[in-house]
Amino acid sequence: MRKAQISLDFILVLAFIFIIFTVLLAMTGKQNHSFSESKARSYARAEADTMASIINSAYIGGSGTTASVVLPGTLKGNVAYQIEVLPAHRLVQITWGSDGDQKHYASTLCTSSVDGSLANLSDGSYQLTNHGGVIIIG
Repeated sequence: MRKAQISLDFILVLAFIFIIFTVLLAMTGKQNHSFSESKARSYARAEADTMASIINSAYIGGSGTTASVVLPGTLKGNVAYQIEVLPAHRLVQITWGSDGDQKHYASTLCTSSVDGSLANLSDGSYQLTNHGGVIIIG
C-alpha cells in the first residue's frame, strides 16, 4: 500500500510540473511572436521614414536637387513589403506582412508635389529629382 501511495504522489507531482512547463512554453512562444512583430514594425518604419526623409530633403534642396534611395527586396527577417507615396495626403505609406495580416505605417511629407513612380515601390534604386518644386520619382 505504501509503494502505491508513493507512486501516485510521484505521478501527480510530475503531472503538475508538466502543466507548469506547458504554460511557460506557451507564454514564451507568444512573446517570441510579439517580439518578431515588433522588429518587423521597426524595420518597416525605418524604410518609410528614410523614403520620406529623402523626398523632403530633395524638396527643401530646391529645383535641380537630386537624390537616390535604394530599397531592399524584403525587410530584415525576410518580410515582404511595399511602399506607396500618397501626395494628396502628404504621406509615404508602407504595408508589410502576409495577406491575411497586413500592417501599415505612414510617414509624413512636407509637400504634396510628388510625381512619377508612386506605388509598388520596393527592391530597387530610385532617383528623385526636384524639378521646379515637384519631386519626380523615377
